[in-house]
Amino acid sequence: MEQIEQPTLPIGQDLELRTRNIVTRGPRLCGVEAGSGDAILLLHDVLKSHVSWGFVALALAKKYRVIAFDWPGFGGSDKSIDFSYDYAGFAEVALDAIAAFGESRVHLVGHGFGGAVGVALARAHPASVRSLSLINPHVMPGDHWTLRASRNRLFGKLFLKQVTGIVTFRAMLSSTYYRASLTQLVHTDQWYAQFNSPEGREAAWATLSTMNDSRALLASLPRIDVPSMVLWGQHDALYPLPVGRRVARELRSKRFEILDVGHSPAEEAPDQTARALAEFFAA
Repeated sequence: MEQIEQPTLPIGQDLELRTRNIVTRGPRLCGVEAGSGDAILLLHDVLKSHVSWGFVALALAKKYRVIAFDWPGFGGSDKSIDFSYDYAGFAEVALDAIAAFGESRVHLVGHGFGGAVGVALARAHPASVRSLSLINPHVMPGDHWTLRASRNRLFGKLFLKQVTGIVTFRAMLSSTYYRASLTQLVHTDQWYAQFNSPEGREAAWATLSTMNDSRALLASLPRIDVPSMVLWGQHDALYPLPVGRRVARELRSKRFEILDVGHSPAEEAPDQTARALAEFFAA
């Protein structure tokens, strides 16, 4: 894994992300917003939080209203044992968040697990989705060691809930980056602190268990009828490039763009990611 300095984005440096507490029909969510204009909702990957979007959010907020939140069980949101932690439940949370921010339709952008929930939301509530952008979404099984471990119910549960310490957690996330910055390494420690409680570990295990079966999401891609694009990191260790090509083909996406990064384009190449998204929204 190559280590690089985080690039600067002058186009967003005069803006700030404003924190919001979001009340839904279920767990309380920690959210942020910035800018004004057509709304963009950013959905983060598993084991992370909205801060993974930081540079991209500020860049897009120059022309759009950008909103993001932490999934239930992650970041600063509630880690409720009563939440279902399945795709339908997460999609309803996203729908509640859209309403809580006073919006009815959004440009939906999802990364990894967030992309999977974006597919579920676009399929179930197409009227709420102005466009759908998927960034290395989890809609097919991956062969990375972290995903293989989660598919073994006995070992995976023991590994995540009892064995995983900060060194292992760092290894899990850092192995998915092709280029990692110092900022990402700091974020990883923050995400571990938010994960490292009985409730946080239980939520992570429940979410990873949901991710073990994404067949319905893959089958639903051809039936999604909103403008879409797919953005892929060609060095993704979780989901290799042929998966991205298939997702773009099944989704009949208007745009398929490949970046010279790993699993997390928004963190590894935020300027290129923001530019690709802005061009798609404006098309």
